[in-house]
Amino acid sequence: MSAQLDPDIEARVKRLTPGQRSCLQLVAQQFSSKEIALRLGISSHTVDQRVRQALRTLEVSRRADAARIFCIVESETGERFPLPFARRSTDKNKMTVPQRMLWITFIALGSAFITGAYFAVLGTLFAFFQG
Repeated sequence: MSAQLDPDIEARVKRLTPGQRSCLQLVAQQFSSKEIALRLGISSHTVDQRVRQALRTLEVSRRADAARIFCIVESETGERFPLPFARRSTDKNKMTVPQRMLWITFIALGSAFITGAYFAVLGTLFAFFQG
């Protein structure tokens, strides 16, 4: 358990309902209430109600604090929720850091290859027209 948290915070997190947990997972990913409602197939009013109940249960005043506490406790108890994969249908980038680094590497290598091919073609054309 982290030294920053109250000793009973884990017990408070365990009291959260599955619906509150689902909402806090998406709050942690910086989704708005409307976006969470669309993902879970519920109304934004229900999302706000679940988040308010979670705030009371965790004894915090801000959504971000509740989501942070939830994620810390879940990661320390080994029940960490799976990281999302990026999808075309969403407007937010949800790739993990290793996925981003892999794409950066692919783009850099592809750019280097294309640049080399470009100069090779230019050299061949230059030699062809020189005679």
